[in-house]
Amino acid sequence: MNHNAIIMMTLIILAVGFSLGIYVYFEQKRKQNEEIQLIITEARQGLVELDRK
Repeated sequence: MNHNAIIMMTLIILAVGFSLGIYVYFEQKRKQNEEIQLIITEARQGLVELDRK
């Protein structure tokens, strides 16, 4: 295997790893945002129930 092929394979592996890292990061952010939205919704419902009392 020549030198250029090894360099190209290394670059491809790095690019795939980088892309996966970015995907996982944004997926975690999205889940975190969904949880925050759920907490906000529950808090609002709690306030509405307090107002009714």
